[in-house]
Amino acid sequence: MTPHEAQLEKLRIRSERAVELARAASAALGQFFKYASILGCFVCFYLAISALAGKATVADINLTGRMLTNKYFADIVFFLFGVGGIGYGHYQRTLFRKTTHKLKRFEKYEKKLDPNRSTSGLLEGYESNPEDVL
Repeated sequence: MTPHEAQLEKLRIRSERAVELARAASAALGQFFKYASILGCFVCFYLAISALAGKATVADINLTGRMLTNKYFADIVFFLFGVGGIGYGHYQRTLFRKTTHKLKRFEKYEKKLDPNRSTSGLLEGYESNPEDVL
C-alpha cells in the first residue's frame, strides 16, 4: 500500500466516523425534541389547571365529577378503544395490500436487472407466503 493510498484510507475511515456521529446526534436530537414537546404539553396542561383550580368559571371544569361516575362511561371507553383498534387494523391491512401491489409491479424489472434474483414468495392475492406464517 502506497503512502497516498494509506492517507486516502485514513480519510475514508475518518469521514465514515463523522457520518456515524452525525447520524447519532441527529437521532438523539430528534428524540429530545419529541419528548420535550410531550413534556411541554403536560406542563401547559398543568399550568392551565392550576390557574383555574378552586375558581368558578363559565366552563366549570369538573375532572372528578359526574362523567367518571357514569355507569356507562367504562363501556363507552372500551367501545371507542375497540373501534379504534379495528380501524387501525383495517388501515394496516390496506397499507400492506397497497405496498405489496406496488412492489409486485417492479418484479419484472428486477428480473431484467438480475435474472438470478429470488422472489419473496408473495402470492397474487396479497397474502403472505405460507412458509412465513407461524
